[in-house]
Amino acid sequence: MRFARILVIACMMLSLSTTVLGADQTIRGKSLKVVEGVAGQPSTRSLFARAKEAASANSLVGDPLTHGATLQVVLDGAAPSSQTFDLPAGLDARGRPYWYPTTGGFKYRDRDGENGAVSRFSMRQNASGLFSMRAKLQGRKGPIEFTPPGLGGEGYVVLDLLGGGDRYCVYFGGEGAKIRGTDQSLRVTNPVAEQCPGCTTPPEVTDGDGSSCIGTPNGEPCTTWTCQAPLQKTGSDPVCEGNGGWAGSFRCAPSCAAGDCEAVFAEHSTEIRSTLAQGDSLLIDLTDNLLTTRQQLAEELVLPDPDPVVVSRLESEILGFETRIVDTEAFLALLRAQELLVSADLMLCSGHTTACTEGAATAQSCGGLITCADCSCAIAP
Repeated sequence: MRFARILVIACMMLSLSTTVLGADQTIRGKSLKVVEGVAGQPSTRSLFARAKEAASANSLVGDPLTHGATLQVVLDGAAPSSQTFDLPAGLDARGRPYWYPTTGGFKYRDRDGENGAVSRFSMRQNASGLFSMRAKLQGRKGPIEFTPPGLGGEGYVVLDLLGGGDRYCVYFGGEGAKIRGTDQSLRVTNPVAEQCPGCTTPPEVTDGDGSSCIGTPNGEPCTTWTCQAPLQKTGSDPVCEGNGGWAGSFRCAPSCAAGDCEAVFAEHSTEIRSTLAQGDSLLIDLTDNLLTTRQQLAEELVLPDPDPVVVSRLESEILGFETRIVDTEAFLALLRAQELLVSADLMLCSGHTTACTEGAATAQSCGGLITCADCSCAIAP
């Protein structure tokens, strides 16, 4: 086993400590208009989108005034394209906030195009449960890379509230929608279906190719990714996550045959113990944060009139901390198993999850790895 694998997993663990993903919520679209005024000139492009859902079960989870957000536009058709825009918290050059609270929601304004093409955005839910969204993008404010996708096109507008907030998807397409699409414009009105976009970027496959996975629906695996010969696919297939990313242990590795296994010597245990110490420290911090947030929630709930926005935010943070603790504990368990193997100078079979050779009875699974000791592919240290 190459020790670099441990470092890669460690980087994944550290990323878990800084990224909290919220849930996906869908809103029924009302109208979408995408225009390219002059072909090939991004400054003439624009987008106007509206969503309106009566008696919606959705709720606002997140605080863009503090954490900001991103807005993604995905257009699918003969010529698909997409673009993601940053909608930061804070103040513009004139000292005005980008985000404002409104009755039942919030709005975003970038009057001078300091952050790009998104000039206006708003989302709110009124007392009767009407959930609405509006977005206005102008190429003259900032570069717009997406273009009308041609005949039969459809689109998505997706707001992702950062800092552990939810992702809100508006779908403009599907059965029942009125769609008029050309190379110069796309107009969609009164869509019925609600869904989030599938993965619009391929999974990163070292020494392989995941481009065929673009368009995989949320929650579905991609089985068409490939590896460069003579490497073989190993681990689980990449699965399109709700946030547009990929999950899974997919990678390209040598086939488990004679000579493909590598000795793992005890000197590597120093690096492993260092990573374990960092992980244990991270667990302590996560646990402290979880306890503090639970206390804040308890204090809010005993108030005569608890703030539902604060309660939702704290509940979301608690779920995020709990998830990160579980993931970190699972990683540390795998690393401790590897430390035991290293200290015994055992052989590991390139990360495969099947027996080293057919009929190798002594091969045994260890946290997704296979020990190669006594297998025909093992070599003496």
